[in-house]
Amino acid sequence: MDRITEATATEEEAHRPDDFELGAAWDEVVDEMEQRRSPVSAVVLIEPRFVRVLHMQFGRHCEVLGEQDGRARVRLAAHTPLSIAERIAGWGATVEVTESAPVRVELARIGAELTERYGRGDK
Repeated sequence: MDRITEATATEEEAHRPDDFELGAAWDEVVDEMEQRRSPVSAVVLIEPRFVRVLHMQFGRHCEVLGEQDGRARVRLAAHTPLSIAERIAGWGATVEVTESAPVRVELARIGAELTERYGRGDK
C-alpha cells in the first residue's frame, strides 16, 4: 500500500469468484515474491538432525526434497550464490552442495581467503 500514489473511485462493481480463497491467494502472492527475491538456489546434503538448524538460518528458503544416501536433500534459496555460500561456509564438511556450481565457486573462494589468512600456522 505504501507504493500507491493515486487512486480513483469508479462505479464499477468488484466481483469475487465463488471459489476464491483469500488465504490461498495470499500464499501464491507471497511465494511468487519470494521466488523473485531469491532466484538462486542450491541443493545440499546434510544429516537429518541438522535440518532444523539449517531451516532456522534460511526460513522459508529451506525446502526438504527427500533423502539421499542417508542424508536429507535440501534446496536452499537466496538472492545471490554468495549469500547462500556465506551462510553455509561455517558448516564446513557437514553440508555438501550437490547442485549449484556458482555456490560451490563462492565456497571455494571463501575457503581460499580463509586459508590465505589463517593457514600459515602462525600461533
